[in-house]
Amino acid sequence: MVKARLDIYYTFKIMSQPGEQLLVHALKWEEFSDVPIETYRIMPDNHSATGGCSCPAWTSACKHRKCVDEARQDGKINELHKWKWTEKHGWAEVDDIRSIEDMPEIE
Repeated sequence: MVKARLDIYYTFKIMSQPGEQLLVHALKWEEFSDVPIETYRIMPDNHSATGGCSCPAWTSACKHRKCVDEARQDGKINELHKWKWTEKHGWAEVDDIRSIEDMPEIE
């Protein structure tokens, strides 16, 4: 029997404080898992030989860095935690994160 390959997706979390150099963690997930497989550190303003990402690609053209750069260019860097990215489907909104305004009131 052949095991079906589970999808891999990435979520992103801004780790730096306002005014500091931007630091984003890219968490690599396997579909149906509740623990990330890997966590990569992305510093898009770091123009070192590693391309500003701790992934093994060692280039600024890595997919993690591209996702962060795309969010910055679109002005959506502060909403990055609301989205996930897959190679097959691109960006998709994470449905299980709601804003405080959308939460039901507790009596």
